[in-house]
Amino acid sequence: MKRKLFNEQIKENPLRSKADVKAALVDILTPAMAVLSQQKRKGRFRMSDSGAVYIQDKTEVEGFMRLLWGLGPFFADKKRIYEQPQWYELTTQAFWPALIRSPLIIGAVILAITTRSSLKWVL
Repeated sequence: MKRKLFNEQIKENPLRSKADVKAALVDILTPAMAVLSQQKRKGRFRMSDSGAVYIQDKTEVEGFMRLLWGLGPFFADKKRIYEQPQWYELTTQAFWPALIRSPLIIGAVILAITTRSSLKWVL
């Protein structure tokens, strides 16, 4: 029996409009944000034991920053904060303490901010 992927619905998304891209982002982030809320590690996101060849802490910081690459442009439209208040709260609660504790995040924040300007038209 073949296991169904959590994001099977993305295959059906044509990704031709802003609404399509927003729906794809929400489809991807929904399970990720559920995992983030269960992990209780601010500024860290661990999805699996495979991937980057960094130490565990750096891998988790990078995982968190990848979420922000989607969430930054998403929350650029302030009304989306009201659509997904739990995501906004999770992100902001995790972001500032992690920034203070980890210089690794500073570079990723700069990248996220510069990337956000190029992605804003999409979302």
